[in-house]
Amino acid sequence: AATTTIYKLQFGAATSTCNQIGTWTDATSTTAISYSWGLAGTNATSITAAVTDTSSSCGGACSNGFATGTWHEWAATTTSHALATSTNTEFGFMIETSNATENTNYCLRLYNNDANKELDNYSSYGQLSIVSSATKRYSKEPSSGSLPAGYSDLTYYLDDTGYTDVATNDDANYDLATSSSAYPIFLFSEKHTNNTDNIDIDWNGQTTMACATNQVVLQVYNIAQANWSGLATSTTCSINTDFTLSVNITTNPGDYYDASNWAYVRVYQDSGSQTLKSDYISVAFVVPTPTLNQRSYRWQNDDGVNVNSNTNSTTFDTSLEMEKGERATWRVQVDNTGTAATTTIYKLQFGAATSTCNQIGTWT
Repeated sequence: AATTTIYKLQFGAATSTCNQIGTWTDATSTTAISYSWGLAGTNATSITAAVTDTSSSCGGACSNGFATGTWHEWAATTTSHALATSTNTEFGFMIETSNATENTNYCLRLYNNDANKELDNYSSYGQLSIVSSATKRYSKEPSSGSLPAGYSDLTYYLDDTGYTDVATNDDANYDLATSSSAYPIFLFSEKHTNNTDNIDIDWNGQTTMACATNQVVLQVYNIAQANWSGLATSTTCSINTDFTLSVNITTNPGDYYDASNWAYVRVYQDSGSQTLKSDYISVAFVVPTPTLNQRSYRWQNDDGVNVNSNTNSTTFDTSLEMEKGERATWRVQVDNTGTAATTTIYKLQFGAATSTCNQIGTWT
């Protein structure tokens, strides 16, 4: 018999096969498997052709062919759907996994919402595995009116293709954020193992609106100050031409990590009608290191009442002619241009030079 039915999406955690799951849960916006917003259409958009394995469908029992189905975003139930005898259809549901448990296998099924019962048969279930705890979450949206004040995930998580597109600086594959009288925004959230390492950020992409009209900005969220810091800006990029924004956080990097060691980076373009394209994002966590440089020196006589009152030679960084058996003070400057403080014991060495000092092979 024909049927007119509303279906809903359910999921369950599987320890063996899907058909042995004892408890199935309705998908909501906060469950382990959550419904999500999508970009391919609007809720209840028609699906006009099959993409699943029709060879494993109902075969001769579906002699009347395919009936138009529906695609759903931010919803776990379909609209009322009429399905005649000997026909098949397909439904699509946008889901996301930010609330899922790592190292867990999940199964998906349709449920008869009208009759409040399972379907008569399940030849297959949707299956997915959460392989590890997330160390990155990338999302995007067009934001109307104003920019988000906080660092919550944006409306649309990137899909698998999107994550792949932004992993390589190939000047070819881009993930897109399109806006109409709004800010196109990407939010790149990455988790580290501590909150002390420096943060080096490189973003590469392009836009359909020149930066002279609408600037593109890279910001990092300052947890300590509870605001976004505008750290890199382009006002000169050309239309559809790659450019790079870079930031190195070496001063108080701990201010940019939350309590779980997440750091939050966003790239946006000023409000307008445009497409911001991300080609590559790198958020690298770098152990701070000192960089010590012997910068300058001066010779002094040993004639003062203390070390700070000795008389200087007349020039800096100049070779001194000394008699054998003569004494002098070599006053040397050392600086640290690295990203970490250092407490160090230094020692004096010398070498015999036949040309320049930096060509000495043996120091003693």
